[in-house]
Amino acid sequence: MPAPRPAAQVPATPSFNFIAGTYSLSQWHIPYFATTMTFRQAAQNLKLVSDFPGAERLRWRLEELYQRDVDWPRVERQILPYLRSDEHPQFFNSLTVALLPIMGNEVLERFDGDGWAPPGAADSSLTPHTLSVGGISFSYYSAWNNLADPSARLGQVRWNPDEIFSVAIDGQHRLAAIKKLVETGADIDRLNRTDIPVIVIVLDPRVGFRGPNSRLVDLLRRLFTDLNKHAVKVDRTRQILLDDVDPHSLCVRTLVESIVSDGSEALERTPPQLPLSIVDWHTGEAKVDKGPYLTTILGLDWAVTKLLGAKPIRDYMDYREVSRQLDAFERSIGVQLTDAKTRLQDLRQYNFRPFAYRNDEVEGVASAFARVWAPALISLFTRFSSYSQLLTLRRTQGTLIAEFVNWYYLYFRKEKEAVGGTAKREYEQMLTHLMNRADRPRSEVELKNQLEEIQAEKENCLAFNVVFQRAFVEAFVLYQKVSPADLAGDEVESADELFDDTDAQQEDGADGLEPTPPPTVPENAAVTARVQQVAAQVDLFLESANRMPDADPQWLQHTFPVGAGTHRKYFWLGALLSADQTIDFTLGASSRSAELILWGPLVALDRRQDGIAAAGTFEAFWDKLNDENRDFTAAQKALRRSLDRYRKATADRILRAAHDDFDELSEERCNELRDLEVKPRLKWVWKAMGD
Repeated sequence: MPAPRPAAQVPATPSFNFIAGTYSLSQWHIPYFATTMTFRQAAQNLKLVSDFPGAERLRWRLEELYQRDVDWPRVERQILPYLRSDEHPQFFNSLTVALLPIMGNEVLERFDGDGWAPPGAADSSLTPHTLSVGGISFSYYSAWNNLADPSARLGQVRWNPDEIFSVAIDGQHRLAAIKKLVETGADIDRLNRTDIPVIVIVLDPRVGFRGPNSRLVDLLRRLFTDLNKHAVKVDRTRQILLDDVDPHSLCVRTLVESIVSDGSEALERTPPQLPLSIVDWHTGEAKVDKGPYLTTILGLDWAVTKLLGAKPIRDYMDYREVSRQLDAFERSIGVQLTDAKTRLQDLRQYNFRPFAYRNDEVEGVASAFARVWAPALISLFTRFSSYSQLLTLRRTQGTLIAEFVNWYYLYFRKEKEAVGGTAKREYEQMLTHLMNRADRPRSEVELKNQLEEIQAEKENCLAFNVVFQRAFVEAFVLYQKVSPADLAGDEVESADELFDDTDAQQEDGADGLEPTPPPTVPENAAVTARVQQVAAQVDLFLESANRMPDADPQWLQHTFPVGAGTHRKYFWLGALLSADQTIDFTLGASSRSAELILWGPLVALDRRQDGIAAAGTFEAFWDKLNDENRDFTAAQKALRRSLDRYRKATADRILRAAHDDFDELSEERCNELRDLEVKPRLKWVWKAMGD
């Protein structure tokens, strides 16, 4: 009788239930096994690409080098805080994991040969039929003869971690965050009851793999590259339209009606909204010079950023950025976010999880924004003469309807499609329906003719250029800080002064007295006051801005000339017009152009207040505006500041392009040349404002 001895102990992972499937669309047949793992199991049993045995000897291609590296700042500042958050619902897409044969510190080419030690079935009475592939054990609930048998689709899998390297080839940043979460001692119960879907790939003929002869590692690297290369980030337009927890996105969405409807009744609502038929909501582009639209979601996103004075939050672990946004909301729309600021202060102490708005805070911000800014912003995009004319044309055509919007949506998709495909078929189906319906049949020719009419209205008009639209909004943002609330010319507080009492408190304290607490103003009263102020400001701004294209429609052409003789200038040169007479699409060009647009409303405001622009000649106005010994009104101060910004940012840009030695000239000579750029442009604006 042989002497008894203990059974060999084979290292083994837990058993994971699976459903088997295969990708068989090409000469490769790639089998996979869909399963789930708890967070703790995934952290303990799955590996990152950076842990790849012998990775230092592999000759990675450039794109592989980039994709294999874990972006640890992203893991620790974005994904890990997301997993820790109590306020966010968490959900991850599946990880894709390849099981590779290893020996020592080297990946083998295949699972062939003897000497493997697969762990076998965890419970042979439950899964009596077992297939071993190298150090992997596939155990099935029923016996089967070939892989086409339904019984070959259900079972359990586990492997010997000493012989199998389980590497994540898709989702390694998610896996890295899970590993970090487990390492930092997160709640064990949560880790054990939270599952993540996992797709396991085993490239062996015994489980259905077929394909041309190639090295196992090379094929896995190819799959890894493809999976990462084809992951497409959601564009900004979709983020705005789909994000229900970001207050900035909801502010943008308050400006646009939520459905494609017929007509323009949305403009008459309180607060008003832009009909979707005049807003580009689907191309993901910022440009508006082509197509039937007045503006774009991206354009509105930029406008909201300007009006609020704060950018959208990209990283809610960046507490300084969140603090700036909270301050901007309070300052620009009058909402009180005391609780949010308290929560943010608490988070600063731990630096542990991202800040999150409560639903009532998000809704409150969006509602207040809609009341304060939506009427003004929608007025800018519908009451400025060029936009008003296009809106009138669309009404006359009868194209402010869902039918035309849906047609253009499919037409745009079809034009963008490289070859005939789904978009083309859907477009043709729609045309067939339109032409064959009983009531008011419509043809493609009719629809295209209407689109061409719209395009002709936009042709050579700067108002439909994204750089001008940004400049137009920015000019209003600058104007609303200084303009009066009524036609009597009484100055009112700026947006900063209306809601921010910091300066007043500091002045009181400087006198040795206790700071005077700011008056308690109910949120609705503050918002109401801001609504009334902004409404008056936009009326004055638009009345003045419309005088410029009324004075000369060519003002909205990029080569519009002003002045005479040697002082003749292109009005927009150095701003949205480059030295080579092409349009400059940069944000800087928009800011420089905003100054030129701002001059008109400021000059008109000064006239309305019986200021120095109201009487006499332009030369008298110019001399008084540059008299340092005068007392200036708010409008005059704003105009002087704008002229100074123009001299430094735009005039110098023009002069450096025209004079190689400009920076070597004396300051006195430079100022003379700057004024030669300023005066013809300001004189034209002064005349355009009339009496």
